[in-house]
Amino acid sequence: MNKNHKKLIKKYGISSEEYTKMCNKQFFKCAICFGVSSKNKRLSIDHCHETNLVRGLLCDSCNLGLGSFKDDISRLESAINYLKEFEYKKDKIIKEKARNLKI
Repeated sequence: MNKNHKKLIKKYGISSEEYTKMCNKQFFKCAICFGVSSKNKRLSIDHCHETNLVRGLLCDSCNLGLGSFKDDISRLESAINYLKEFEYKKDKIIKEKARNLKI
């Protein structure tokens, strides 16, 4: 465990043993995407920005994603709806383009 990681563990009030237990409990996978962390890359300690309480361990992408959405559930739900709406539209657009190619 490197020096920076030790500082992070101290910052969030958990021991290296607790971090290791969390890793084991999550099977060394991100709590959101279930991606496996590489041996050289640790999982990020995700925490509540209001209370500083640790929520779990995340890969960098998921941790940055939550941060980009400011941990705002309504923003995340809006993003999900946005993606779902595009998926619906995408199928219609693909079918229409296929129909136009047959002409």
